[in-house]
Amino acid sequence: MLEKYCKKYGPGHGVHWGHWKNNRSRPMSRVVLSDFSEDGWFTVTGPDFEERWWYHATVEWQGKGWLDRVGNAGWVENSTILICNGHWMYAARKVTKCSRR
Repeated sequence: MLEKYCKKYGPGHGVHWGHWKNNRSRPMSRVVLSDFSEDGWFTVTGPDFEERWWYHATVEWQGKGWLDRVGNAGWVENSTILICNGHWMYAARKVTKCSRR
């Protein structure tokens, strides 16, 4: 389980309180998340885009019930930050390395 040792706060990893503070009042839209893969990739369909994004702990998020196989999420516009069932996710457009501190 990657969440136990990953201390990185970059795209594709954990959300630092600073991310939340800086983005909580930015414009948001509804998006649909679908096509989750075992290696962390999923499809984000927004108002005028569809992209594949990555998050290192997507499987764990699904296990906790934070993500459904197909579901709605909030999206902080012009970013890769998602709000899923009240939990913030900082997704990435490419796979990034985890920190094992």
